[in-house]
Amino acid sequence: MAKKQKRHIGHKHPYKELTDEQEFQLMKIVLDKFLWLGTVFIGIGLYLALTEPDLYAGVKFAAVGIGVMIFFWFAVVRYFENHTS
Repeated sequence: MAKKQKRHIGHKHPYKELTDEQEFQLMKIVLDKFLWLGTVFIGIGLYLALTEPDLYAGVKFAAVGIGVMIFFWFAVVRYFENHTS
């Protein structure tokens, strides 16, 4: 049985390289979604803290939202420190 040969079109990588500006714009879009997610969790936590008799239920949601924001803040800082030097 003959082995199939892989077709090469002449490109090393099938994906196009992004410029720094395109990479930055893509990073802003992704980061924006996670910041909205963190804000939603904080908002739900504030609502629950004000409406529920148990304050701890709201604090848990708010803590998750703050955690999401801090995690992605560290991720973005680390990413730009590694790619700007």
